Amino acid sequence: MNNKTNMKIKKYNMIMWSFLGAVSFIILVLTILSLAGVMNVLFNPVLGILIPAIMVLSACSQIRAYFMETMFFYEKAQESDKDAVMALLNAAKDNMKENGIDQWDELYPAVGDVSKDIREGTLTLVKQGGKLVAVYTLNKTQDTAYKFGDFKDTSDNFAVLHRLCVNPEYQGMGIAAQTLKHIEETAAKEGFSSIRLDAFTKNPRAVKLYENAGYNYAGDAYFRKGKFLLMEKFISPRTSSEA
Repeated sequence: MNNKTNMKIKKYNMIMWSFLGAVSFIILVLTILSLAGVMNVLFNPVLGILIPAIMVLSACSQIRAYFMETMFFYEKAQESDKDAVMALLNAAKDNMKENGIDQWDELYPAVGDVSKDIREGTLTLVKQGGKLVAVYTLNKTQDTAYKFGDFKDTSDNFAVLHRLCVNPEYQGMGIAAQTLKHIEETAAKEGFSSIRLDAFTKNPRAVKLYENAGYNYAGDAYFRKGKFLLMEKFISPRTSSEA
């Protein structure tokens, strides 16, 4: 059973428990009102209070467990996380090769890139249910090729997104889009006015992800693997100088 199917089952289980909890809560309230003389209909105290109360508590426990397992948690990577990050990146490399995408290889991203990001505090882990499902790096470092891009944000107040990567086992679950939204919200809170990135032209899923998220074409860049699209998105209102 893959992770996507497993999450669907857990979601349906949570919905079922929510329904049972709601019904039990109604029965519990009606029983209390009956015993208080507010209503004329009498309910058995055991059947009307004890059992519904147990069901409500069980439902709350199941619902809490579901959200704790499905919520995303973001934390800065530490040196002890390096091996786990490399394992995720290597799994992504293998997945790309299987899908005919020659973007990442043994030269990039390398352990040196990960170590540098960790030292600089720019590498973020994305966890769901305690499991590492994605990583990304956000800083102000842009390749020389970016200088030839037609970026609309002419200020120096931009952030650059690198190596946004989802564990192949969790792809197709909306994690990349959710993470991208978090990145934009975080960057905006930190005072950045826009985010820049590059997307490999032969990786249509990545290009579509950024286009759907509102990133605009800002020119072409050529790296070791070929042609990349430079993209940009404003994440805070433009100033008069940027308009």
